Amino acid sequence: MSRIVRAVRALVEGKEERDFGLVIENGKFRAVGPFEQLRAAHLGVEVQTFGDDVALVPGFINGHSHAYQILLRGWADDLTFAQWRSDALYRV
Repeated sequence: MSRIVRAVRALVEGKEERDFGLVIENGKFRAVGPFEQLRAAHLGVEVQTFGDDVALVPGFINGHSHAYQILLRGWADDLTFAQWRSDALYRV
């Protein structure tokens, strides 16, 4: 099953694009680009349109880190995890 997702507004490579499209086939992106080009190349495919009140943006990557906790290694080892978390970690 295929469909074209049409976005009036989309964030593509850091720039806003207008009338952008994605071809989705079996849950995977198969093509991206200007909507009219995709529609011409995929005749008869269902189109789902998002208007100007919605922006299509790429997924966000969870880039947080716990690397700073290495500085706490060995500190407050006599506490339970819950005590260490609330009394030592959060305090720092």
